[in-house]
Order: sequence, then C-alpha cells, then structure tokens
Amino acid sequence: MENGQILGFLDIPIIANYNICMMRKNYPVYIGISVIIAMFIMAIYFYPIVPERIAIHFNAHGIADSFLGKFWGLFLLPLFSVLLFAIFTVIPIIDPLGKNIKEFRFYYNMFVALFMLFMFYIELVIILWNIGIRLNIVRFISAPIGLIYIYLGVLLLKTKRNWFIGVRTHWTISNEDVWNRTNGLAGRFFIVDGVLVMLSFIYGKFIMFFMVWIVLGGMLFVVIYSYVLWTKMNKEGEL
Repeated sequence: MENGQILGFLDIPIIANYNICMMRKNYPVYIGISVIIAMFIMAIYFYPIVPERIAIHFNAHGIADSFLGKFWGLFLLPLFSVLLFAIFTVIPIIDPLGKNIKEFRFYYNMFVALFMLFMFYIELVIILWNIGIRLNIVRFISAPIGLIYIYLGVLLLKTKRNWFIGVRTHWTISNEDVWNRTNGLAGRFFIVDGVLVMLSFIYGKFIMFFMVWIVLGGMLFVVIYSYVLWTKMNKEGEL
C-alpha cells in the first residue's frame, strides 16, 4: 500500500514534467497557428481601407508589376500560409524516415514558426504599401529573408537523414556520413549568405545577387560536393 502511495505521488510530477517538455517542444507550433490567425485578423481589419486593386508583386527595382482584387490581394497570403502550415505538419508524419526528424523536431518547428512570421511580415509590408506608405520593398524584405537563410543554415546543421528536409540527393540519402557532411556544408553556406543578405539591406546593393544567384550557385556546388564525396568514399570502400 505504501509503495502504491509513493508511486501515486511520483506520478504527478512525472506527468507534469512530461507535459511541460511537450509544451516547450511544441510552442513554436502554437506560435505558427497564432500568427496565421493574426494574418486573417489583419486582412479583415484593412479590408475597408485598401483600394479595390492591390499590388502583390514587385520587381527587382521595387516597382509593382502584378495586381489582384482586394479580396485575393489581402487573403491570398493568409490562405497560402494555411496550406504551407498543413504541408509542414504532414511532412514528419509521411516521411519514411520520420523517426530521424524527431531528433531535430524542435529546430524544424522553430523554422515553421519563423516562416509563418515571415509571411505575416510580407502581408504587412504589402498592406502598408497599398495604403500609401511606399516602402522600398526589396530592401525591406532583404533583412527578414537574411534571417530565414541564417536559421535555415542552423536547421541544416541539425538535420538527420530524411526524404523532405535538407539537401536530398541520391548520394546523401544513401549514406549517413555523406548526408551529415553535405548538409553541414550547406548549413554554413546559408548562415554566411544570410548575414550578407542582411548587410545588403544597409548598403542597398547586391541584394538580389546574394538573395538569389549566390544561393543557386551555392546549392549547385553542394550537390556536386555530395556526388564527389560519395564517389570518393565508394572508391575507398567506406560505404
């Protein structure tokens, strides 16, 4: 009886600690959901204020080049965010290597929350531009994109082999060491490029160069690196 009582008393803190750990692990998910709700509230609030046609896309010089009616102009990003959030949620469930995602799930959830905050920021900037506060769109999105790149680099450094998240090539999927070294290189690259993108906000030059072309070139290099590394390890009998 006494043992049962002792175990009964122990159950309470054990369950409480488990619930606290789960809340800490999942709080980025709650942030993401809250941000999406905030996007819809913001769209509803500004609906009577914005013009009938809304600029939703801007070229490399910050000039509006695509427009939508006010409903889709305001609600396209919130609805797209719901779709993205659903996809992000399903990925760990359907991945055949989902058990590996559990090892870096907190970092993955943080990326989802950060990306939802980024979508909220883009929605806000578009609304401000359309109600007459004409910001330099390209410069004002460079800093948050740089932040996304930096955290993406952190996520890549933490990833374990899976089918959806990270640099996924035939050579990285087939070998754990090739995966770790390739994604480690890609992670460091994104962190450095993210810093450069953020700095480009200050100087206003080379924003698109660091934001697009350096990323494309870097990813091509990383894919080639994974092939060369796999080939070298195969020849040396390390696979």
